[in-house]
Amino acid sequence: MTAPRRRLFFANAVFLVVVGGVQVVFELLAYGLALITGVLPLAVAVRDLRRFWHGADGHRGHRGALHFRGRVHRRLRGVS
Repeated sequence: MTAPRRRLFFANAVFLVVVGGVQVVFELLAYGLALITGVLPLAVAVRDLRRFWHGADGHRGHRGALHFRGRVHRRLRGVS
């Protein structure tokens, strides 16, 4: 094998190692962001049930989803 060809193969291998390493780093960052995005809402939901949008919190002043569905049903009466 000639010296220029050997340098070309070496440069190609170095390029593939660098690009592969960068890809692995970005994939690990993406998995970390996905984990954070999934865990934070779960943590909030477990700690404070009043933050649910469907009104399962038991507050007297908050009527929740049943009230909303009733209003929508009344407004859409006769519409199929």
